Amino acid sequence: MSTKTLQKLKSDYNLARIDYVKIDVQGLEKEICEATRDLFEKEILFVRCEITFEKFYEEQTFPENIFEFFRRENFIFLDFEEIHKWRVNSRRKNGEFSKKDFPFSRPQFIHGDILMAKDPFEIANSNLDSDQVVRLFFILLSYGFIGHAFKVVENFDAFDQKGKIKNELLRISRAISLYELAIGSKEFFVRPFFIFKQLFRLMCNYSGVYE
Repeated sequence: MSTKTLQKLKSDYNLARIDYVKIDVQGLEKEICEATRDLFEKEILFVRCEITFEKFYEEQTFPENIFEFFRRENFIFLDFEEIHKWRVNSRRKNGEFSKKDFPFSRPQFIHGDILMAKDPFEIANSNLDSDQVVRLFFILLSYGFIGHAFKVVENFDAFDQKGKIKNELLRISRAISLYELAIGSKEFFVRPFFIFKQLFRLMCNYSGVYE
């Protein structure tokens, strides 16, 4: 199988930086992360990564190895984005009730996807620039981590050089939080239209495009 490193992909496609990475490599997570350590240290802001608790592959990466790596690179665990549970006898996925073996049995957590982000409380001590902070802010908002997005901006004093940008970002995060509260989770698919309309205008202001 032909493979390429993230560094090679970045060079091939002339990418200025990589902000977001999804890792699903069937047990090779540690190798991928270690080989890309410089990008996790300097560029990558947010990660969705598969973790597996059962042994399926030779020399596979286990969750403790993944968490250890990301702690060293100043990432925090946010939440599970995807969870897969299997019954121990039938290996049936996500089923507590069954007509076979035992009628009821809690399934075992086998594998799933986790969300990790650069630590908002360590932004002031990090090597991130203002552009990266804005990008991290947007990514956190898009996943619904509004409080974390707020902290990212609140803890980044370099925004004082950008005039009103810091206050604008804080205002947007508060506004989206109130909007979420008002519409409730049942209106989930309406939400992106409101959020990204506001974020687009803010990004244009930030880049000096919008007047």
